[in-house]
Amino acid sequence: MEIPRFAPPAGPGFSGTPGSVILLAEWWRAVGPAVARTAVPRGMSGGRLVVAVPDSRWRDEVAAHRDEILSRLRRSGRFQGLHAIDLVIEPDLVRSVAGPAAGSPTHADPGTSAEISICAAAMDASVARRWIAAVSLLLARRERESR
Repeated sequence: MEIPRFAPPAGPGFSGTPGSVILLAEWWRAVGPAVARTAVPRGMSGGRLVVAVPDSRWRDEVAAHRDEILSRLRRSGRFQGLHAIDLVIEPDLVRSVAGPAAGSPTHADPGTSAEISICAAAMDASVARRWIAAVSLLLARRERESR
C-alpha cells in the first residue's frame, strides 16, 4: 500500500474535515511531542486516520493507546466522524522525523521551532513551505492573543 508523504484529509464519511495544519496540530495535542515526532499522520479518508510509524515497536505502542488517542481527537470538536486509526510502517520515517538529512535543504527559517521543522521534513518541499508559513502565522497570532 502506497502512503502519500502527506495528503490533506478528504473523502466521504468524514464530516467537518479539518485541513492539514489543523490535523497536525490536533495530533500533536492528542499524543504529545514525543509520540508526534515518531508517529506522523498521513491523511484521512472515510473516518479513518492513517498514521505512519517507523517500526513494529512504535506500531504496537500507538495501537495500545489507540482508543485514548481517538477519544482526545474527537473531543477537539473537529473529529466526531473519526472512528479508526490505521497504522502503517514506513522504515524511512526514522530519518524523516529526526530532521533533514545532512546536506538536504531546510524548509524553515532559522526562527522556526524544532517541532515545526521536524514535521516539515517529512513533507513534500512545496507543502512544507506552505505548512511552515501557516503554522508560524497561527502560533504568532495565538501568542499575541494570549498577552
